[in-house]
Amino acid sequence: MTKSILLKKRARLERTKSVLKTEFFGINQVIDTLIDAISAWYLTPELQDRPTVVNLWGLTGVGKTTLVLRLAEELGIFDDTYHFDMGEQQKGNNPLWSALSNLRHRGNGKPNLLILDEFQHARTLENNGTELRLAEMRLIWQLLDSGVFMDPAGFYEYSDMAEEVPKLRHVLRSGIRVENGMVVEGAAMFVRKLDIHVRGRVGEEDEQPVPFISQNIREYIMRNQACDFPTIFDLSDYLDTLDGPQSMEFLSQTLRRLQLPTKIDCTKSLILVMGNLDEAYPMHDSMNPDVDADAMHEMSLKIGVTDVKRALQCRFRNEQVSRLGNTHILYPAFNRAAFEGIIRRELDLLSKKMATAHNLRIRFDESIHHIIYKEGVFPTQGARPVLSSVHHIVRAKLPAIAAEATLNGLRRSDILLRFENNHVVAEMTTRNGKRRHRMELPHELQVEPLRLIVPDDMQAITAVHEAGHAVAYTALLSIIPENIVSKTAAADHMGFVFAKNPLLYTSKSMILSEVACHLAGYVAEKRVYGADRVTLGSEDDLSKATKQIVYCLKSCGMGERVAAYHTDSYQTNLYVHDPEDRISAEAERWLADAFAKAEEVLAQQEPLLLAVADHLSDHPRIERDHYIQLIREFGIDLDVDAMLADRTRTYYRGELKRKVGLSRPSLHVAV
Repeated sequence: MTKSILLKKRARLERTKSVLKTEFFGINQVIDTLIDAISAWYLTPELQDRPTVVNLWGLTGVGKTTLVLRLAEELGIFDDTYHFDMGEQQKGNNPLWSALSNLRHRGNGKPNLLILDEFQHARTLENNGTELRLAEMRLIWQLLDSGVFMDPAGFYEYSDMAEEVPKLRHVLRSGIRVENGMVVEGAAMFVRKLDIHVRGRVGEEDEQPVPFISQNIREYIMRNQACDFPTIFDLSDYLDTLDGPQSMEFLSQTLRRLQLPTKIDCTKSLILVMGNLDEAYPMHDSMNPDVDADAMHEMSLKIGVTDVKRALQCRFRNEQVSRLGNTHILYPAFNRAAFEGIIRRELDLLSKKMATAHNLRIRFDESIHHIIYKEGVFPTQGARPVLSSVHHIVRAKLPAIAAEATLNGLRRSDILLRFENNHVVAEMTTRNGKRRHRMELPHELQVEPLRLIVPDDMQAITAVHEAGHAVAYTALLSIIPENIVSKTAAADHMGFVFAKNPLLYTSKSMILSEVACHLAGYVAEKRVYGADRVTLGSEDDLSKATKQIVYCLKSCGMGERVAAYHTDSYQTNLYVHDPEDRISAEAERWLADAFAKAEEVLAQQEPLLLAVADHLSDHPRIERDHYIQLIREFGIDLDVDAMLADRTRTYYRGELKRKVGLSRPSLHVAV
């Protein structure tokens, strides 16, 4: 490769990076990492002796497939790109094998891009760890490992050849004569016995010469690369020089070659593995549109390569996980700015299309942006719901607006779209500003009405319940929640508290406090409304609290007996069993202690509990800054400033260094 070509390719790579960053929002780091990961392959693929494998994982709707297809377009490699949906690789159906087999005829051993999309469906392990033995999937792992596999000849091509050769040998023994590839004696018998239809023949006794080796067989030979001729014309020129025995010898050799597998070489390929790896994203199953997008984004940034590999172990054997390599690019969940960028881009595109098609200059009021966000953003669902809301709220109404402008003689006009009182309002003005027209199109909202506060008992119950959780987090764990929500648009959630714990560990002293926080919603209802007035709805809290306690006692050695416990069976021979169910009794004592701890702290912090609950009974949520104000005003002995400053606690490190300092005079370093 010359220096000028290398410089051009490098410039194109940088240009592609810039273009992708203008078209995709919230994934600049992903784009940088992807371009860096593929640069060696793109610039010098000839140096590869095995495929370059790059993995892209993320939540649904974050643009994985769209990004790599645009990448292929911008790099000019789209014609050498093969896209496979791994969900289609089922038993008896293997499009991947069929497509890769075609590389025998086009680009075998040449650089190309192979996209293995929806890779989570290629799993080889069931949820219970049982191995799935699908022969169709073996090709994938050969491809990811060495990039080389052997492809047997196509069944139909081989069977046609195997059937044709004995027939030709038989008719040749029957007395026909072949010269220069043509049957020159016995042509009528040849045609009749082989049931050949030849255009222009007069009748059954017509002795016009016909080709001994048919055009179909010649095409079979070329398609399967069973000869050394570069084109079918070269092959035909050669066959047209042979007599009968020479033709049979050529066909016999060809048949033997067809029985041998063909080497398919993908060592110079770039393989992009993509999928939705839910096991790595703990927030993936939340369908609540009121979860804070920025908080979800921040949580997703903490997911690393080790989390991905652990998630892959749920679906694939360790040996298969290793074949995916270490280049794992993780898409973060979209933050608010990314969603707003997607909305802005879609509205800008609509504005340009209307200007081109109807000569109407459309602007969108901030109220349009706002209602699309409120209706369309489900943080774990990515861009698709947003695009759907853009269509439903705006795009579907543009034809009616264009028609209205035309009918009112305002074809060349400026139009401002706004949203007010459940209507999309189009305010039209001629370019000279002399004529105005207003059009209102009704639009029934689907999500926003679900957020409206109803001042009823249900709202009051939820307000007290969520206030209990929030106050317990603050008083027991010194955590200030990001937001406290008492009314959401999610059908299965009345409210929730979103709190980020800066600690990466849980100590024995923290367990009771964490469990007490789970139980604090129930306790708050009991304290405010009375024991007999506690309502159903704490089942998830009780389940979390119980599971955490039992896990700590059975698996982590946090109870009276330091051991790993398991149900008695032949598969758990190396665990300790608990036939007397002493762990359950101990777990009940822990739960009772946690319940008492929650009661004690909420009694102490009752002014704060009531203040938070009162606000939540009239408003759908409390944001972090407002909650801090309430803590300062109503909290009892709660040092907010210390909580805000103590984001990264270092007790364990400090204690270690303190004790090392105390004992240092007695420490001797062996030489």
